[in-house]
Amino acid sequence: MSSFQSATTRQGLHRRNMNSESPQSEFIQRLRRSPPSESSSSTPSSSSSSSTTTTSNTSGKKKKAAPKVDAAWNEYANMLFIDQPTGTGYSYGPKPNYVHELDVSSANLVNLLARFFKIFPEYQQMDLYICGESFAAQAILDTNIISAPLKGIMIGNGWIDPINQYLTYPEFAFKVGLVNPSSKAADLVNEELKKCTEWIDSNSTTPSAITDSTVQTVNSQKMCLNMYDVRLVDSYPAYGLTWPPDLADITPYLSRTDVKQALHAQDHAADWVECEAKVGNNFWAKTSQPSVTLFPKLLDKIKILLFSGVYWNDIDTLLINV
Repeated sequence: MSSFQSATTRQGLHRRNMNSESPQSEFIQRLRRSPPSESSSSTPSSSSSSSTTTTSNTSGKKKKAAPKVDAAWNEYANMLFIDQPTGTGYSYGPKPNYVHELDVSSANLVNLLARFFKIFPEYQQMDLYICGESFAAQAILDTNIISAPLKGIMIGNGWIDPINQYLTYPEFAFKVGLVNPSSKAADLVNEELKKCTEWIDSNSTTPSAITDSTVQTVNSQKMCLNMYDVRLVDSYPAYGLTWPPDLADITPYLSRTDVKQALHAQDHAADWVECEAKVGNNFWAKTSQPSVTLFPKLLDKIKILLFSGVYWNDIDTLLINV
């Protein structure tokens, strides 16, 4: 999932709220008047107001929720969450036509944003920031379809330079204490790193020559780590796909019919899942260039923020620090 956030003024947002009973209702009504799109689904944030709501806990007793305040962040900005590539979250198409390359995914995002600004022209001149864990901004600067001024992108735990990121795995393992640098395990790690480096330098087209050996070495350790927090051990073959623990409650909740209706996602027939395996298995981007190659061009025009988790993907942090 990726999202974009467009900045606006507090005064302008208040004017909009006074002229509309419900920003979300207006959003849905205007979307329904527009021809359907198959690339992605989106959900808008709504402005806050000064009010207090009540919720019920499992015992049936009512308790006060935190009051909404006038000066919330969405008094100054708007955020639109976009499920993409097609097939993630609540997004769907007329057939299971999964995306394989970055240029197709980027084109879908550009087309969706163009449609959004056509339906909501009042947002066209607001500053635009694209945020996500993927390469959502790849084609934005190469198109004149979108009129909104792109000011920057934010990439979290980005897979932006695969070859160099793979080569930092040993340093990462040593740094966080997964492998003792003086142990026999460290010797095995360095041996596999040498094989990988030689394979990359040879421009080989048979990756199984190295991947089969690496898999055998890893499986012999009989240990499964949570890839989102390497301090945690997980069950095979999850590797963290069932994490965080709240996911056990979130998944059935977002699959409920009444919740889908409340979010205006009732047209999504399947159950909601955090990670759709079919999307990931098809999105290999075999012919796409690493997004790091785009940075020189992007940095000439916009700001770029890279951030990563220490125990989630410190590999990115190592590269950022370099």
